[in-house]
Amino acid sequence: MTLEEIKKWNKYVTTRFVYTEDPYDPAHADTWKDWSQVILDNPSIRIYDDCDGLACTVASLLYKKGATNVSRLMVGSEGPTVDHMVAMVEDDNGQFWIVGDTWNLDIIPLEKCPHKILHINNFTKDGIGWKDYK
Repeated sequence: MTLEEIKKWNKYVTTRFVYTEDPYDPAHADTWKDWSQVILDNPSIRIYDDCDGLACTVASLLYKKGATNVSRLMVGSEGPTVDHMVAMVEDDNGQFWIVGDTWNLDIIPLEKCPHKILHINNFTKDGIGWKDYK
């Protein structure tokens, strides 16, 4: 997938996204929603979700549109504790990009990621399994 296509599809999702924090409920696990088919079927819809909803949706949409190396990343925004999720995609030139980040709605090169990457899930290769990052 070209860099231009990655930018286009990331923007397609982020312009329809409204950050809405999940209510804390210790009795229920946080659910990660993939809204990609919903926004493809309803281009004018607004998505109300948190960081994992944005990351999952952008990753899934990029895969549906032809990206072959797409991952979700569990990250620490301020250290070694997971408290945020973003997505990562590889372009046709072998460059990795952070996408689907509620902290920065534009894409950024992986090497400029402001978060500490802790765990990775390439859902096209790993299924639901997560691995420690490097």
